[in-house]
Amino acid sequence: MMPELNRIYLGDCIETMKSWPDNSVDAVVTDPPYGIRFMGKAWDGADIDRQAQKRKGQKQTLAKDGRIRPNPRQCKSEAAGTYDLTPKAMRNFQMWTEVWAREAFRVLKPGGHLLSFASARTYHRMACGIEDAGFEIRDQIQWIFGSGFPKSQNISKMMDKMAGAKRAVVGRYQPPGMDKPWNLNNAKDERGVEVFSSSRNNLDVTAPATDDAKTWDGWGTALKPASEPICVARKPLSEKTVAANVMKWGTGALNIAACRLNRKDGDRTEYGRDRTLPDPKISNSLGKFKENTPYDSTIGRWPANVILDEEAGRLLDEQNGGASCFFYCAKPSTAERERGTEELERKPLAQGNQAQAEVKRGNLEHGGNSGMNTVKMRGNIHPTVKPVDLMAYLIKLVTPPGGIVLDPFLGSGTTAIGAEKLMTKWVGCEMSAEYVAIAEARIAAETAQVKLF
Repeated sequence: MMPELNRIYLGDCIETMKSWPDNSVDAVVTDPPYGIRFMGKAWDGADIDRQAQKRKGQKQTLAKDGRIRPNPRQCKSEAAGTYDLTPKAMRNFQMWTEVWAREAFRVLKPGGHLLSFASARTYHRMACGIEDAGFEIRDQIQWIFGSGFPKSQNISKMMDKMAGAKRAVVGRYQPPGMDKPWNLNNAKDERGVEVFSSSRNNLDVTAPATDDAKTWDGWGTALKPASEPICVARKPLSEKTVAANVMKWGTGALNIAACRLNRKDGDRTEYGRDRTLPDPKISNSLGKFKENTPYDSTIGRWPANVILDEEAGRLLDEQNGGASCFFYCAKPSTAERERGTEELERKPLAQGNQAQAEVKRGNLEHGGNSGMNTVKMRGNIHPTVKPVDLMAYLIKLVTPPGGIVLDPFLGSGTTAIGAEKLMTKWVGCEMSAEYVAIAEARIAAETAQVKLF
C-alpha cells in the first residue's frame, strides 16, 4: 500500500517501509542515529543496544559475494558505537545502516537520491552501509558551522584525579553562550519540575597539582566539532541515460537552477575568470579557444558541496572579500526549535498513535481509554535539531516537482517542516512517541493545512 502523504508513522522505520510498494518515493533526506552517544544520553542507542543483545548467538547469512549480510529479522537496529569506536561496534553500526538503507533503496524510485547526515567519526561506516545496500555514492556535502561545542577531557585534571590531588582554584570563568541558567545535575523539586541554577555561569579555573598534571596541562582528547558530513547517494538508474531516467521516473538529476546562490554585481564569474575582456576570444589551458560570453549575474552561482552557517560564512567573507558561492544557514535558534511546543502541555496525541496508549516513554504519559496524552515538559528536547532552511534546501536539491520526500528518522519533524515550506509532499517515520508529539506541534505551528493522520 502506498504511504499516506504528510503523515508521521509511529514505529520502527524498517518495519514501516516494508509495507510500502517498490518505487513509491522520489527522494530520501534524513538525519539518522550517528552510532555514538552524546554525553551519556541514550537517544542514539537504546533500541540499538536491545536489538544487538537479541542478535547475539544468531547465525549470520552470507551473500553471493561472500560478505556477511544482516538479517532484518535479527537486527531492526544494531549496536551502534555508544562511544565504543572499536571495529566490532562500528561494523554493527554499518550493518544496521545497511538494513534501513536497503528498505529505503527499495521504496525509492530508480535514480532517486538519498541524503543522510552523519558524524565525522562514523561517516565512513554509514557510507559503506548505504553503498552495500545498493546505492551509488555520488558526493559528500559538508555542513560547516562555527558554534560547535568541544567535548574533550582535560588530561591534566584526569591525572590529578587519579593521584587524588586537590587542585587550587585560581579564578572563575564564564563559558561563551552560558549566560543563561541551566540544570547542571538534572535536579528536580518535589513536584518533579527541573530546578535551574546559574552556577554554570561561573566555573572554577584550577591549577595543576601534580608534576604529571603540570607537564600535560593543556592537553585534551578531541577537537571542536565544526562540520557534519552529508552522504549524497543515488539509486542506480533503470534507463541508459540520466535524461531517459528523468523522463520515465522524474528522478536522477539535481535541481541546480532552484538551488543556485545569489550573486552580487562585481563578483567574479562562475569559474573565477573575467569573461568581459576586450579580446573576443580567450584561450583555455589546452590552447583551445572559447567564445567570450558575459556571465549572467541574474541566475546565481552553482550550488557547491559545502554549506556554511552564518558565523562560518562571515569569517570566510572577511578573508576573501565576499564568498557568495556557498549556501549560508544558521544553526537553529531556540525559538525555531521550540516553535509550537508551548502547546504540548495538554495536547492529544494523534488518533493514529492510540495503539501506543499503554506505553510510557520518557516524559510522555498516556491516559487510559481517552487517548489523551500529557507532556510534562515544554520545548523541543530532541538533541540534534537541524535548521529548517538547511533541510528545505536539501529537499529542494533532490526532490522533483510533485515528488515525495521520505525521512525514515523524522525526530522532531524538521524535514517535514522544510517540505511544508516548499509545498512538497512528505512522509516520515519516528519510533519515539515523545518526538512524534513534538513534531506534530512544530508542523502544526508551521502550517494549518498539514495532515498528520
